[in-house]
Amino acid sequence: MIGPSNNEMLDELPKSVIVYKFKPVTFDFKGHFGSRNIIKQISYTKKLQLLDPFKKSYDVVISTSIFPSWQACIAHANINAKHKIIFLVDESLSRYQYFKLGTKTAVDLSILCSETIVSVSKSLFDSLANTCDLLKNKKMIVLPPLIDMAFDEYRVKDDCKQTKIPNRLVVLTVARLVPGKRIMDCLRIHNELCNEGIFFDWYIIGEGKEKKEIKKEIARLRLGDSFILVGAQKNIPEWMSNADIFALFSDSEGCPTVVLESLHMKCPVITTAVHGVTEFIQSEVNGLIVSSEIKEMKQGLKRLLIDEELRNSFKNDLTNDSIKSRIEINFKKLTDSFGDKKPMQISMPLVSILIPTYMQETSIDKAISSALMQNFESLEVVVIDDCSSDSTRNICEKWLKDPRFHYVRNDQNIGRVANYRKALYDIARGQWVVMLDGDDYFIAANFIEKCFELIRQYEEADIVFLQAGHTVKYINSAKGDVEILPKIDTDHILMCGADYLKFVFKTGFFTHLGILYNREQAIKNNCYQLDISSSDMDSFMRLALEGDIILINETVGCWVQNGSNVSSSLPIDKISENVIIFREVANLAIKKALLSKIEIDYLLTRYEAHTLAYLYWNAIQRESSTDISIIPLLRLINSIHPRLFFTKKIIKLMIKLVYFKFKAITNES
Repeated sequence: MIGPSNNEMLDELPKSVIVYKFKPVTFDFKGHFGSRNIIKQISYTKKLQLLDPFKKSYDVVISTSIFPSWQACIAHANINAKHKIIFLVDESLSRYQYFKLGTKTAVDLSILCSETIVSVSKSLFDSLANTCDLLKNKKMIVLPPLIDMAFDEYRVKDDCKQTKIPNRLVVLTVARLVPGKRIMDCLRIHNELCNEGIFFDWYIIGEGKEKKEIKKEIARLRLGDSFILVGAQKNIPEWMSNADIFALFSDSEGCPTVVLESLHMKCPVITTAVHGVTEFIQSEVNGLIVSSEIKEMKQGLKRLLIDEELRNSFKNDLTNDSIKSRIEINFKKLTDSFGDKKPMQISMPLVSILIPTYMQETSIDKAISSALMQNFESLEVVVIDDCSSDSTRNICEKWLKDPRFHYVRNDQNIGRVANYRKALYDIARGQWVVMLDGDDYFIAANFIEKCFELIRQYEEADIVFLQAGHTVKYINSAKGDVEILPKIDTDHILMCGADYLKFVFKTGFFTHLGILYNREQAIKNNCYQLDISSSDMDSFMRLALEGDIILINETVGCWVQNGSNVSSSLPIDKISENVIIFREVANLAIKKALLSKIEIDYLLTRYEAHTLAYLYWNAIQRESSTDISIIPLLRLINSIHPRLFFTKKIIKLMIKLVYFKFKAITNES
């Protein structure tokens, strides 16, 4: 499997190779590519068959150049094979820390499901492992670029197409004409050495976007007879055999094939210290390795040009076997590692649906079944039982036959929020998480799949969570169901954290069961840090300030209100700690310069007043009417913010309390 590639390269493949090409727009996160008629098979055999490679199983899948293409990474993760191997050939993973979350998630998944990482050089692997920690725990085999058989079969021919001027040395470079190969610097070095009286021919084999600019500079310097662009060539062994020095001054390489080929042809090499060269060249013994400073490059080349004895000593030290044998040994290590094994399983799911529960035997079965009905393949569902004494355990164990399901039971009761933390920090294996309480359930089987379609759509965004709506379902109550949806006009909307905060304060919209969130970001942000009823709301308002959010205008689950919910039975002495979180989060946003105090203060105060009034009235309703008092409310207002005294919601509540207090006293008398 390969990442993005050009058709010219694919056309060079032998007839025995069948290539499947897919249109990226049809790709989804389950490894499906849409309708069969968009699958195009390029084959050099007469018999053409439209086969879906994801419907087959393979002995070995080797994927190369898949980073940072999320499509290629997800394809690698989903294809069925006994052995999955990723081949690192360049430094495309070096910017891993800057990848967007969608891309990073796909990259992580591809690495996690691979048993072996093959790298063209050890230094390349070590460098990338320092950037992407997941590589460090993987088996690694170094497999340098294989040398074409043409280099073994080549013999110097009488009709050599290269014309050499007697007593004039030839320097050869094989590279694309792009900035990273520094051909312009080669031209500058050549010009300076010619000005110093050191005359030689420098042939450049390759094509690229800098060709016109380089030719223009050659003409300006009048070096057309000695610095020669010969374009693409197929007889590379012949050129290397006739060269006196091979020079490669690249900024970056995984392990330059052309350097190995030059060494194999016993052509003295000078190269910059790119990945892989120190594994084959001992500087000053069989070649020269210089820094990427143009002064050092010039001095190294000058030394080789004027020191024939040094060039000859390099030639004498080079042997064909020393390079080829090392490559062949490592190649055998790779093939020997295949052996007979069971099909490779993805070790880590992409999504964890976590179901914390305590004494919910009447509802836990429905919660589990709704989670497992999600039509998303890379999934685990975990119940974290907080030491229930009812039949929760027996109900959960019936689901263990499903390999996606796991049951964890705490040795002792640790409480609701602590159970959230344990589930997120210690139990979840997925990179994305949904927290579904044991008395709630999903009604949309495509909830997670839809989330990942949006993550893919907004790949450039830094998404920390997606949030959909829910239905409030009242049990043992005359109240009808209430649908809670984000107040937006479209089916979804992308917004930054500051706008999300204003949106919550303005509309009051929030749901816990409808959030798919990034586990790594949640842990970094210390989610579920407060042991309060609104710990979830505090966590996700804070998390929103770390990136972007997608609101989905769809009902995906039911939040069941049975009268025993923590949120519906909050005592008066716990109200303050559940309301002050809003101002604390707003102040954090102001401190981060995401919001100004002016633009958030009105919305914040109004929302505080609304929440305080709602919670206080619910608490009063559970008390005897003779205990109705305005004093606790005044204390609460003062502890949250004095400005609440002047809001319409609180004034109405105080009037209401005074009225009911007066009515209660009148009735008693």
